[in-house]
Amino acid sequence: MSVRAQENYLVVETDSLNFRSGPSASSLSLTKFKKGEIVERIAQYDQFWVKVKYLGQEGYLSSKFLKPLSESEQYSSWTQVLTNTGERLECSNITPMNDLSINNFLDIENASDGDAVVKLINSNDICIRVAFIQQGGTYRIKNIPQGIYTTKVAFGKRLSKSFKDDGVCYLKFLVNPEYKDYDTDRFDFFLKDGETEYRSDGVYKSTRVPSYSLRLYIERVFGRFQKVGLDNISEQEFNK
Repeated sequence: MSVRAQENYLVVETDSLNFRSGPSASSLSLTKFKKGEIVERIAQYDQFWVKVKYLGQEGYLSSKFLKPLSESEQYSSWTQVLTNTGERLECSNITPMNDLSINNFLDIENASDGDAVVKLINSNDICIRVAFIQQGGTYRIKNIPQGIYTTKVAFGKRLSKSFKDDGVCYLKFLVNPEYKDYDTDRFDFFLKDGETEYRSDGVYKSTRVPSYSLRLYIERVFGRFQKVGLDNISEQEFNK
């Protein structure tokens, strides 16, 4: 089966497909792809081979074992979510919590090689805010209620949504998904006592409002995986 030139993403349709260094069955096999994995199309080499990119590595796959993502039965229930940094994220399945009386913030920079969905998790393991941040983008989460927080992050490309049998709408990155959390870094958003000032008309105490910045950096290199400050979690752990 030939692959349509206009498709950017292709789905592997066989259990074990060689990712080769050249457009030939005798070319070196760089790795093998499993059925259902998605690769990014670069160009159609000829009717037999397609040039693709995976984790920065370019190579060739046999066209007859590939199908355009839009035609894949495995992903037929998933619809791409078109959104920009900071826009309301549909299917987030959370009730946002804010405290407009507190002028604090968490500044997040996405310096990774893909888009990111960031969840802000309180000490009761409840997600109170969620943000989509495009690759290279920044976003400020503001007016965070007092408490101790951690973050869970999903990285990838082609954010998509699907309604499962339970009627709940789910989000996931279909291309190169990775799920991480900060299990050591905690953000303490409790208000702090500031300086005490003694004046002739009385004693004045100030309040310090903590704010933080977070830089997301993840580099996926073919043959190895580099991560900074993050630990792997499963898709289920990210979405619970």
